[in-house]
Amino acid sequence: MIMKLNNERGAVYPLALFLIPVLLVMAGLLIDGGMAVYQHTKLTSAVDAAALASLDGYDREEWEEEERIVIDPSDARRFAQIYLTTNMNDATIKSVLVDDTSVTVKAEATVVLFFMPMFGQGDFTIEAMASASLDD
Repeated sequence: MIMKLNNERGAVYPLALFLIPVLLVMAGLLIDGGMAVYQHTKLTSAVDAAALASLDGYDREEWEEEERIVIDPSDARRFAQIYLTTNMNDATIKSVLVDDTSVTVKAEATVVLFFMPMFGQGDFTIEAMASASLDD
């Protein structure tokens, strides 16, 4: 014997109550994840520019007198800081490692999340590193 239900009103409410939070979490992950990827790409580009710019910190007198390349660590750090903040003003340099003819720049930035703080996930830090060399 088959029972026919004449009144099906409200049958979608339990499904909607379950799906709305799931859809909010998924939207938050997509938006905040996309923002994190964008910020990481921006930081990577800024660190690349900073590493290349820091190569301009070579000792010009040493080059003119002995035709030898020696990068001055203080100039390299100054150039790296200028180019990093020009390309991403909220990034900070963690380290600038200088060899005679190469430079490695490490930097970090904080990604501000919009939706995920509602679910207990706060802002987080991203890092990037780039190296550049004057060797042939």
